[in-house]
Amino acid sequence: MNARSLIRMFLALALSLHGAVVFGGDGPANDKEAVASFQRLWRESLAKKMESSPYFKLLSHLHNEPGRVFARLQTSAYSLQRVSGSLSAGEMKQLIVFGTLDDLKPERQLWAVINPGGGPGFEAYLDAKDGHLIFMWVVPEG
Repeated sequence: MNARSLIRMFLALALSLHGAVVFGGDGPANDKEAVASFQRLWRESLAKKMESSPYFKLLSHLHNEPGRVFARLQTSAYSLQRVSGSLSAGEMKQLIVFGTLDDLKPERQLWAVINPGGGPGFEAYLDAKDGHLIFMWVVPEG
């Protein structure tokens, strides 16, 4: 490896690191980052958008309930199957609080941020690549 190649490698590395920090191009790296990312999103913007929701008070409590919120990596196909297999058409209109079922297509990896609750809970799905919230629903009891 010559000096010119070394310089190019160093510059490419520096630019990629700089881009990740400045542009936030990477999604959460692990489950703890996924939870923290969702909780930050809730505080900074989502709570304001959901103030009129009948589930606002419940979600305000559940989104950061100590020891109950966790995340796992899963596919959007699994998430779509979970939502559509759990809710009736009427429940979908009430319990999907962010996004649509079509947002769970095309197939991709998601961080599912979950609080199963002691009754109703919630699941929020973040795109694993960029960390954007794409879907959130209230999981009914039972």
